[in-house]
Amino acid sequence: MRDVEGNLDQYTPTLGAKFFSTDTGVRYIGDGSQWVTLPTQAPQTVVAPSYTSDPDAASNGEIWYRSDIDEFRTQVGDSTETVAAGDGSTTSTSTGTALVANSLDTDSEIDSFFVETQTNRAKVTAVSSPSTEGSGAMRINQDADADNTFYGTEGFHYLDDRSEYPSDGLEQCHLRYWVQLDTNYDIDNPWAGEQAGKGFPGFDGRWEDDASENRDPWLVNGAIWSADAIGASADDWLLSYYIYDRKTNIGDSGRTYHPSRALKKGQWYQIDRFVDVTNNVLKQWYDGELVIDLDSSDVEFSPAPSPYDRVYAIRNLFYYGGGWGAPDGSGDNYAYIDNIQTFDSEQTP
Repeated sequence: MRDVEGNLDQYTPTLGAKFFSTDTGVRYIGDGSQWVTLPTQAPQTVVAPSYTSDPDAASNGEIWYRSDIDEFRTQVGDSTETVAAGDGSTTSTSTGTALVANSLDTDSEIDSFFVETQTNRAKVTAVSSPSTEGSGAMRINQDADADNTFYGTEGFHYLDDRSEYPSDGLEQCHLRYWVQLDTNYDIDNPWAGEQAGKGFPGFDGRWEDDASENRDPWLVNGAIWSADAIGASADDWLLSYYIYDRKTNIGDSGRTYHPSRALKKGQWYQIDRFVDVTNNVLKQWYDGELVIDLDSSDVEFSPAPSPYDRVYAIRNLFYYGGGWGAPDGSGDNYAYIDNIQTFDSEQTP
C-alpha cells in the first residue's frame, strides 16, 4: 500500500501488510494490531546483519539478510516475513565478522568505543534522532558562538587496550560507520576557505609519538570540505582524507585527497574506509561506491619492522582548521556518527 502519512490510520495493519508513506518516505509493516515503523536506511543501500538462518528471539520490526536464500526478512509479532527477495545471485554486503561493533546509541556505548576523549567530551552526546536504526546515534557539536572553540572533540579507540585485537595492532583495518551532517552545518570556514576541518573517524599510526622528529609515525584523518573543492555545489560536502605519512616532510601540513563525488546534508551515508599499512593502500567508499583509491604512488607508511607498521588506534579528530574557531552566526553545527564497526581485512561494502 502507498499513500500519504496522514492516511495511515485508514488502513488495517494486517499481519505482514506493508505501507509506504509517499510524502515522508517512512515504511511500515503491520503486526496484526498496529503499524510498526521499519528502520530508516539511506536510499542507495540497505544495511542489515547477515545470517544463514533466522535469528532466535528477534525483536518486533528487526530486519536481517538471509545470505543462503538471498532474502531480507523482518520479525512481525510472532512470525517472520520476507521484505525483499533476489534471484539468488547476490551476495551479502559484508564478507566477514566485525571485530568490534558498536551502535553508539547511548552515552555509555559511545564511551565504550571511544574510551578516551581528550577534548570537549561535553560536546559529544547520544541522541535518539536522527538514527539509521536502533534508538540513537552519536552527535558532535561544533558550536559557532563560543570563543575560539575550534575543537569539536577528539576521541581514541586504542586497539592494544582491547582483547578483540592483536596486542601489536593490525596491518590491515577496515572501518565502517554511518555519517550525517545537519542541514544547518556551516562548511564555510573563513580561515581554510573550502575546508571546514578534520572530522569523522580515521586511522592512527602513533602520530603523536615523535612526529616532529621523524616521518615514521603516520595519521589518516577524516576531513570535511565544501564540495566546491571538486567543482560541485557549495551546499554539498565531501568526506576527504587528510594524511601525514613518510611522503610528508617534517613540519609540513598534511596532504588532502578528495572523493570523486559529493554528499548532501541531512542524509545518512554508509562510509567504508580501508588501510593496508604494509602495502600502502588506502580506500574509501560511499554507500558501496569506491570514491578514493590510493596506492604506494600516493601514500607511504612506515615499513616493517617498526613501532609504526600497524594501525594503533581509530581516531575521531573533529575540529575546524586553524585556531580561528567555528564561523560566527551559524548556531550549532551538528555532525552524527552511527553503527561503527572494525574488521581486520578489506570488506565488501
